[in-house]
Amino acid sequence: MRSTSRKWADTAAPRPSISPNGLKEHYSALFKRGGEKVELPDFSDLKQDSDLIMDEFFKSKAKLKTVKSPGPNGLRSELLKWGGSLLDCRMLDMFDSYWNGSAKIPRECVNAEYGFREDYSAEQDILTIRHCIRLASDKNKSIVLIFVHLKKAFDSLPPRAIIKQLIDLWCSWNIVHSISALLDSPVGRLRGSTESFIMERGVRKSSKEGPLLFNITFQLVLEEVYNLAPQIGITLVAKNGDEWKLGYIEYADDLCLITNTIGEAEELLPRLDTVLAKFLMEMATDKTQWMCLGEESERKLLHFGSKSIDKVHSYRYLGSPINTLGNATEAISGGIANGRRQLMKIGPILRSSVLAVQIKARLVEIFISPAIYYGLFTVVLRTRNNNWISALLNTVRRVIFGLNSRRRSWRRECL
Repeated sequence: MRSTSRKWADTAAPRPSISPNGLKEHYSALFKRGGEKVELPDFSDLKQDSDLIMDEFFKSKAKLKTVKSPGPNGLRSELLKWGGSLLDCRMLDMFDSYWNGSAKIPRECVNAEYGFREDYSAEQDILTIRHCIRLASDKNKSIVLIFVHLKKAFDSLPPRAIIKQLIDLWCSWNIVHSISALLDSPVGRLRGSTESFIMERGVRKSSKEGPLLFNITFQLVLEEVYNLAPQIGITLVAKNGDEWKLGYIEYADDLCLITNTIGEAEELLPRLDTVLAKFLMEMATDKTQWMCLGEESERKLLHFGSKSIDKVHSYRYLGSPINTLGNATEAISGGIANGRRQLMKIGPILRSSVLAVQIKARLVEIFISPAIYYGLFTVVLRTRNNNWISALLNTVRRVIFGLNSRRRSWRRECL
């Protein structure tokens, strides 16, 4: 009898080897598909912003991260932050020349990548979805949630759509000109390879402005979809009697569609798929899933056209579990598990006898507490849940003060 590995080796299709040049050609074709040069229109109708001032420069400089590895140019952030008034004036003049269009942005700046921080919390979105589920359950009404996953969303948008949206929003000439320069054929590189290719689609990878550009352009997609179907969505009623429709919740490329019935969902999905194609975007049906409360509980698939998506009873949206009960029990247990993982990571630092207790407490606030309480904003915790969290925090305190190690050493002395 042949072993499983031998049998698999006989039946599996051979995997073709892909050379670095092949990867370069593949990704180059991917990011050039549908791409075209952006021709800037006449800016005579657009207002211009005033020149940059030193106060704006100081505020931006204060946000720079320090104690970080230098970039490709070998310069650290500390050099810019503490370089003195002469360097500040030179840097301000340089940025101002890019801003007003008198100088061209260097290619090194176009191709550079920067880490970004989320300025707004996603907990309000998580809370809203749970609240909608609880309202539907309390009023014995049906609700359908569709968690849409997009394929390479940030890498798909055509630059012409981004520039058009900026112009339609009456952004200043300075903003449109600067963004157009940054989107002017930046170079992408394959990880672990020296090969590079021109990117003529999408926002710049890991850029500061990328998430904002995606958000304001993605609104075009949602507006067009819901202009075709304005009646789709759930109706929320305020205490004063005001009513409004809620059809979707969106955070960057994480989209949750909300409908009353499965029929509305099957009507909405083809429209979304069609509009996404206009913007060179695509829905990943293998990762897009739906959840239903109060209607056709035995149904497993949701069909639209030739495609279908699977039904789930729990979905991790923005890192927090959402279930058909609308409660946070699963999120609480997940937060405690995340807190334990963070404790394992920084445990050796918390046990250090060199650091002050105040610094250790600050590390707990930065790493462990957010992991525990993420997605639990305004959630009323039960006594049992509070006891679980308190037990974990007591473990953290024992680690900080070294109580566990002392107890073990005391036991060894007694033995």
